[in-house]
Amino acid sequence: MTISNEAIEADESFYLENEPKVRAKERIDLNVDPPPDLGVEIDMTTDSRRRFSIYAKIGVPEIWRYDGRAATIHQRQQDGRYNVVDRSRYFSFLTAADLTRVLAQRGQVDQNTLVRSFREWVKSQLGQSR
Repeated sequence: MTISNEAIEADESFYLENEPKVRAKERIDLNVDPPPDLGVEIDMTTDSRRRFSIYAKIGVPEIWRYDGRAATIHQRQQDGRYNVVDRSRYFSFLTAADLTRVLAQRGQVDQNTLVRSFREWVKSQLGQSR
């Protein structure tokens, strides 16, 4: 993603609400297309918070950040700053503590088991909210 002279490349980014607007696109141009709804940063060696101002300029509403110990959820405010919040705006059942718990299991179980377990947990949460 590029905005003026500044560039940012999230570890992962996702379109959720805006997915229909970019669905058939081979290439996304942030000068005309909406920004991703969610950015994910895994900060094992560098601190991504220094790039949050670039995320704000692009207009990314939510960032999940994991520093190797804890996950945090950051939501963009009207003034462009990000505040740490407890729950995701896109997945209201998901808290930063939940993300931390899941990510802490990395290295204890294989990735397939971890993903399968997380999917089952998500399904159980969605079943409770109905």
